[in-house]
Amino acid sequence: AFCVERGIKHEFSSLYTPQQHGVIERKWRTTVEMARTLLRQAELGNEFWVRALETAFYLSNRCVSSALSDYKTPYECFFDKKPKLSHLKMFGCEAFPLIENKYRQKLASKTTRGFFVGYDHQSPAYLIYNPLDKKVLHSRSVRFNESRFPGGDSPSKQAGLLVNPQDDEEDNQSGDENQEQEEPQTPGPLPVTVL
Repeated sequence: AFCVERGIKHEFSSLYTPQQHGVIERKWRTTVEMARTLLRQAELGNEFWVRALETAFYLSNRCVSSALSDYKTPYECFFDKKPKLSHLKMFGCEAFPLIENKYRQKLASKTTRGFFVGYDHQSPAYLIYNPLDKKVLHSRSVRFNESRFPGGDSPSKQAGLLVNPQDDEEDNQSGDENQEQEEPQTPGPLPVTVL
């Protein structure tokens, strides 16, 4: 009734035929590929796929699109202003969010170590995953180290669930040359950073 009253013809596609709605399927594929790239670049496991996908959509809405007039961004069309890009950070990079006074003791560290997993949708804040308590923190006051990606310590990486085919090829090619195997390095104590 809603569609008929407004002169909208509601069309359905056949089951299991994504080729009938090619534009949205292509957009979805592009976004999923972007999320996959974010995860692999940050050496994060698939347990962070939701955060990577949200970040991929956030970034794609701030990228120029040839489908829009005058090569605008979707953000620009929706809000009628250019998006600010100075706050963008490398997905999965090391981050040190400030712990507010009410949540810490007098001589405790003012920051905790985590890694960046996205942008908050309701406020201008960053989402930082804390691997110690396995929670996502929302914080605006964050220091970033965009040259370090501690996500290699994620549970799926430790369990061997992340497989890079190039690593396997390199291991097979150099198997006889390197008889001595290096022992895996264990991470040391977390650094205490005071802002």
